[in-house]
Amino acid sequence: TSFHWHCDSFDIPTEGYRLARSDRYENQILCINGNAYGIQFHPEVTKEMITKWIEKECARPQPLIDDAEAKKILSQVQAYLPQLHRVAHQIIYGFATLLREPGYRKAAS
Repeated sequence: TSFHWHCDSFDIPTEGYRLARSDRYENQILCINGNAYGIQFHPEVTKEMITKWIEKECARPQPLIDDAEAKKILSQVQAYLPQLHRVAHQIIYGFATLLREPGYRKAAS
């Protein structure tokens, strides 16, 4: 479970590989050369952030979501937040664990 707010996507370069994908976007997390990571979705999301993003989007002249979709998202936030926070914890803890490993490959200076 993740919260993907925008329509942006990317291709993985030849030196990279996919770590996660979703039904909508093939590439959600990638690793390049074993020491650079990219995350496409928002593991850091909070209810307040989602509410602000939706309000800002709905105030645009041509919003990408309508009022019904905005209400649907907001009605589901509380149900999904615990899982979203577990995913965020796994990503952040996993990344911190990598950094502590003695064999972690540091970028060339």
